[in-house]
Amino acid sequence: MLDLPVLVVVIAMGLREKTKSGSPFFPYPKFFLGLVEYRSNIMSMSDPIADFLTRIRNAQMARLPNISCPSSKTKTAISQVLQNEGFIGSYNVSDEDGKAVINIELRYFQGKPVIEEIRRVSRPGLRAYKGAQNIPKNRAGLGVAILSTNQGLMTDRQAEAAGIGGEVLCTVF
Repeated sequence: MLDLPVLVVVIAMGLREKTKSGSPFFPYPKFFLGLVEYRSNIMSMSDPIADFLTRIRNAQMARLPNISCPSSKTKTAISQVLQNEGFIGSYNVSDEDGKAVINIELRYFQGKPVIEEIRRVSRPGLRAYKGAQNIPKNRAGLGVAILSTNQGLMTDRQAEAAGIGGEVLCTVF
């Protein structure tokens, strides 16, 4: 027995036939009834970090005081860097229904979001690795680039001071 809701979908099953004008059409009376599982809570995600950054960006545009999203070690480390740099107020990881959820308090200054721009740099389709000498400067050093290094997540300034490079996850301004 299925414990998820089931949605009945009518799927048109017809052969493409050509009219004299050459446009295809599907014959009306040929239908096939099929059952399709509808999973409302289950979603596959190819880039959870981009989803995390988008949730922050959207919440700040909507002037929300806080957000919550599924937690991971990487998201927690990004939140720690953002808190250390003063872009977010605080964060905590809680357990809801057996799954870890990260709650982030967003910061605003004079009614404007502190995070003006947050952008994903390295993505699953195109990874961006930089050596210690080639770490990008975000807005001439006014912004922050978050790197994943062999010593953990850190800002571009911390990576330069340590003399190590890594994967540029995102930039924040």
